[in-house]
This record gives sequence, structure tokens and C-alpha cells, in this order.
Amino acid sequence: MKKIWFFLALVLVLSACTSGQHPAVSGNPDLLEFPGVSWGSGKDTVLSALGIADNQILADEEVGVTSGRYRMWTVAVSGMDCFGFATQHMVFRFYDYSGAGFGLGGVDIFFPDTQDMAQVTAALAEQYGEGADAYTLYTATATGLDAYEIQLEEGSAWWQSKPAPSAYLSQEIQDAYVQAVTQQSTSPIPEETAREYLDCAQLVTLSLTNSAYADLDLTGNPYMSHNMVSFSAAALLEFTQVYG
Repeated sequence: MKKIWFFLALVLVLSACTSGQHPAVSGNPDLLEFPGVSWGSGKDTVLSALGIADNQILADEEVGVTSGRYRMWTVAVSGMDCFGFATQHMVFRFYDYSGAGFGLGGVDIFFPDTQDMAQVTAALAEQYGEGADAYTLYTATATGLDAYEIQLEEGSAWWQSKPAPSAYLSQEIQDAYVQAVTQQSTSPIPEETAREYLDCAQLVTLSLTNSAYADLDLTGNPYMSHNMVSFSAAALLEFTQVYG
């Protein structure tokens, strides 16, 4: 098992996020759903559910195709509070893996560098349980299942959704995934490895750090900060959009 030590620049968030007028209700904590909305929701649904006004939107644009695998649309907003704390900047990420339309698959939150992130960590723990300081990342390959141990820096924390793909996804989606990867023309993955991957892969992750972009001087930056929390449900959307 390989060990990788790196600077983690992402974190999960768990409490109500609101524009100040429309308190949001938390979703499914087992899927680490962003408060008030569900993964896969469309842009208009998300903005309406969270009460985000037009004058809070800093950017609303498609960022194009990434590695030919998916398209992504981002909406950057200001003036939001999350878990009782003021945010500096937030980015909602919407993915389209299949051409059927964009669905919510990630949220990045920047808190001011003056914010005590231990307080944010405690708020997340109340919603999702205690975060971890290490985790294992799995990759299915033609030669088997690779496992990478990730050790976080001090001041970082990690959560992952409780249901594995094999426990959450329908059997039809699982079978479609296995068929696709075992029959791909380049480096086909053995069925046993594909099934094993479905038993341990992460559908949704949540991460927190107080040292995002540590190599950059962000003094005076109105948008970015070193205090970052990130939800990522890209894997969930890829499974459901491509194989569903």
C-alpha cells in the first residue's frame, strides 16, 4: 500500500447555509449533502432553495470540457453564511457527464482567514460525525485495486459518505459500470477488481483545511482564503449520469 503525504486544500461543511433570509434544511447526512439541496439538482433549483439573489452572484458560467469526460458549470456567490459563520466566497459546481444536463456535484467554501476553523470543524462534526485525519483512496486498474493512504496536515479534516457504491447504487447502475470497464478497449479492468472497487470507493467526500493555497499570498484577496471547505459528489454524479 502506497503512502502519500500532501497538502489537503479541501474540507466539508455541515450546517445551514443561507443568504441571511432563507435558512436551509440539511439533506441526507449519510451522503454528505450540502444543506438545503440534493446532489444532482439543477442550477435554478439550487439558487432558489438557498435564496441566492441575483446581486449575490459574482460569476455564472460554463467552464467547458474537462479531459473530455465532463462539462462543468460554476456559480460563484458572495454574502452567504454557513453554519453560523460568514463566508468570503462560495462556488457551486455543476457537472454534466452524459449530455443530459448539469447537476450539482460540488461546493467550495472560503471562510475569512480570521475565522477559527476549529469552530467550523466542530459544527461539521455535529452534523456528520467526527472527521478523520487520514483516509484511503482506491483506484481500479487492469492489474488490480490500488490503495493510497493519505495523511492530512494538522488543521485539516476529512469525511466520506457512509454508503459504498455497492450499497447505494442500483444493481443496474453497478452492472452497467462493470460492463463498461471490463470491455473498454484500453486497459480493461477485471470484473473482480471492478466489483471490489464498488465495495470501497467514495461517492461523496467532504474536506476542511486552514492552509489552502498555502504557497500563495492571499492578503487582501476578496474571494480566496486559506480557510477552505469543499464538498465533492463528482463520483456520485458520474455513476448516476453515465451508467444510470
